[in-house]
Amino acid sequence: LIKEGTFTDDDGDGIDEVTDGDGIAQVGELITYSFTITNTGNVTLTGATVTDPLITVNGSPIASMAPGDVDSITYTGSYAITQADIDAGNFYNLATVTAADPDSNPVTDDDDHDEPLPQNPALNITKDASVPGGTADVAGEQISYTISVANIGNIALTGVTVADPYADAGSIVRGADMVGDNDALLEVGETWSYTAVHTVTQAEIDSNGGGDGQLENTATADSNETGPDSDDASVPVAPLPSLNITKDASVPGGTADAAGEQISYTITVQNTGNTTLTGVTVSDPYADAGSIVRGADMVGD
Repeated sequence: LIKEGTFTDDDGDGIDEVTDGDGIAQVGELITYSFTITNTGNVTLTGATVTDPLITVNGSPIASMAPGDVDSITYTGSYAITQADIDAGNFYNLATVTAADPDSNPVTDDDDHDEPLPQNPALNITKDASVPGGTADVAGEQISYTISVANIGNIALTGVTVADPYADAGSIVRGADMVGDNDALLEVGETWSYTAVHTVTQAEIDSNGGGDGQLENTATADSNETGPDSDDASVPVAPLPSLNITKDASVPGGTADAAGEQISYTITVQNTGNTTLTGVTVSDPYADAGSIVRGADMVGD
């Protein structure tokens, strides 16, 4: 008995599916088997039958095979590969041919086939960001992130982690699986979901997001079986610098009616925008030279 197995050309491109360029074995792809039975003895054999405990074998017993007879048509077989087979990296099975000699004694032979099943561990991370109002313009407001991690390979992944140095400490939380059974194994076709937040800082607004007008960051997913995969997300930042000055005046008696008396002014300058202001100056050409004096902050440090 000689047994041969190949993957079926499922999509009609003339190429075995596992070797069609991506080298990935997929659940449900068929290994098709052919069997060649040869009477290598010197007596006629009857009732030759092929069996295989792991695959479906099609064909009827061969009524009679004279010495030297070869049959390579009667028996065929097929097997749909499973996730367990891919996880193991191969599919091994053994077929047996059984016949009877003229004295009804059994005559048997077997042949095996070990089909390698190429493994392709892979994952993909996607990240989206949102902020109230669509723009980061207030220190202390939170940017919300939604993160998904999908198993796009052909074997289950273990030890899956998600890291994001920009996210607030402890804020990365795994939610219910988008597709999956909520266990610790990222199985083929599953997609896990995560959420995270980042609290906008005054420095980020002051720097206009580092100068490009965006607050961006990158999240990275990894597993024991794959290398890391990353995706970034950003929200626009809106620096809105502005200030407001108020001035009040008072004079003894309420009326300036004597040369040499002094009018007193109180001036306040307030940062009414969302960015830190530098180089603040107050000028008043009407004030006596050198009389403008900054006092203690009404609100400030």
